[in-house]
Amino acid sequence: MGFQPTESDPCLYVRRENGSAAYILIYVDDMIIVTQTMEEFKTILKTLQEHFTVADLGDIRHFLGMEIENSPSGYKLNQETYIRRLTERFGMELAKPSKIPLDPGYLQKKEEMDQLPNNHDYMSLIGGLLYVAVHTRPDIAVSTSILAQKSSCPNSHDWTEAKRVLRYLYTTSNNKLHLGTSNEGLQMFDDADWAGDSHDRKSNSGVLIMFGGGLISWGSRSQSCVALSSTEADFVALAEGCQDTIIEGFVVNRSTQQFTEEQLVHLNDGLGYAVIQKSDMEQIMDMETAISRNIEQQDQNTARNIVANAIKEGQHGATNHDERRILKEKHESGQRQRRKSTEDHIGI
Repeated sequence: MGFQPTESDPCLYVRRENGSAAYILIYVDDMIIVTQTMEEFKTILKTLQEHFTVADLGDIRHFLGMEIENSPSGYKLNQETYIRRLTERFGMELAKPSKIPLDPGYLQKKEEMDQLPNNHDYMSLIGGLLYVAVHTRPDIAVSTSILAQKSSCPNSHDWTEAKRVLRYLYTTSNNKLHLGTSNEGLQMFDDADWAGDSHDRKSNSGVLIMFGGGLISWGSRSQSCVALSSTEADFVALAEGCQDTIIEGFVVNRSTQQFTEEQLVHLNDGLGYAVIQKSDMEQIMDMETAISRNIEQQDQNTARNIVANAIKEGQHGATNHDERRILKEKHESGQRQRRKSTEDHIGI
């Protein structure tokens, strides 16, 4: 039949003949066939039916728990049925609606809460939320990612916020993700908070990747290192976004061949708007790796850890003025050393 698996996804097969492209996407016993003409579709289907038992279900309407609508403005995806079933499974269909997926002050609360007797229900709910967040609802990606980090030992507050996300989903279950239909190329948008988690002072990165004017990939994750400044947190987020963009660009380029690797992405990291080439993105990732390794090597002896321990101890008894002054001087000295090391890696 002439189909070849793509290097980026072995379940996606592509064939190009006479200037037209055809795609077959396979997941276990489910299959999607995409062609440019109905004649080509019928030919592919007939060939498959000669070797396998294949049923033609017509235009795609459901796939892996997703509902797909073909409208004049393009394809729209949602998981309304899945969300309703998930809500009913946890007995939340009559709960009070929520207009936000997560309490804005959730990460800033420091008081100790009672841990749940076990994490079975919590992990089950988080798993269901992640399935929705990954496929059709980027608006809960951040909140679900943050709550997923608490899966090993969740407390009552974590459980309340997880149910808030479910209430928000149920309230907005008819929201749909519009796929792009324009000729716009690959675009990546990234951002990061700084020390968003009051417990470990780590920042959270967020990445959105668009193609054709519509979202194709998104994600939020906790950074592996503790950033000393908002600039450093943004730089780490930029490097992570570049990694995701190179992967998505590889998928799109191999399947559509609509752009070259030299101009891979338009970047908006909150500081400006620019065109980033692949070689530049690889350099950014190399610098971020060097910075992260430098942080890890010095992590046990940095003034930041000393200050963090002092703050933790200060919850039980405040240090005196001289101790605070010494800790501040060590902290500032550590900042200067870290800044110089970072500038050396970047080449400033």
